[in-house]
Amino acid sequence: MPDMNYIHQELKRRKKTKVTLYLLWEEYRLDNPDGYGYTQFRVYYRKFKKKLNPSMRQTHLAGEKLFVDYSGLVMPIYNQRTGEIDTAQIFVAYWVQVVTPLFMLHILKNKKTSYTPM
Repeated sequence: MPDMNYIHQELKRRKKTKVTLYLLWEEYRLDNPDGYGYTQFRVYYRKFKKKLNPSMRQTHLAGEKLFVDYSGLVMPIYNQRTGEIDTAQIFVAYWVQVVTPLFMLHILKNKKTSYTPM
């Protein structure tokens, strides 16, 4: 049986090394001339990959941590006195085990900050 952990690690580095499953199979066949054919090699790799659990469960106690994240939105901010329109990036904070956001932070032109309690 091929070392599927090694194969999986090599495929994860694919962007840097340009390795493919076919190249890894050829390497396997050089070491094991009577080993699996490419089709069976792929079947065993797919079975191995299905057993992997990519999720990372984390347990947090209520009120223990506060998470702040950039929402990805840019909002227009209107100055009523001058009529000037500015943009602000929006950050949102969540306290663990609390569903609604605690506060939002908007940053104008990455210079000024203000807090908006929710």
